[in-house]
Amino acid sequence: MEKILEEDVKEAVSATRYERTRERKGYRNGNYLRTLLSRWGLIENLEVPRAREGGISFRLFDKYQRRTEKM
Repeated sequence: MEKILEEDVKEAVSATRYERTRERKGYRNGNYLRTLLSRWGLIENLEVPRAREGGISFRLFDKYQRRTEKM
């Protein structure tokens, strides 16, 4: 799951970690921990990457979502 989240941030920022490009749209701002209840059970300490500008939409869940829709 964390790899998918990293791909979403990479797409939003247009650069990987520590990469310098002219196409860069923003900068990363660390990670935060989230607990997510999915149909496979409780996932604790999921590292969710952040960006300074915010506004990143993830494929796995919405901004304040703590449960997946299909349980």
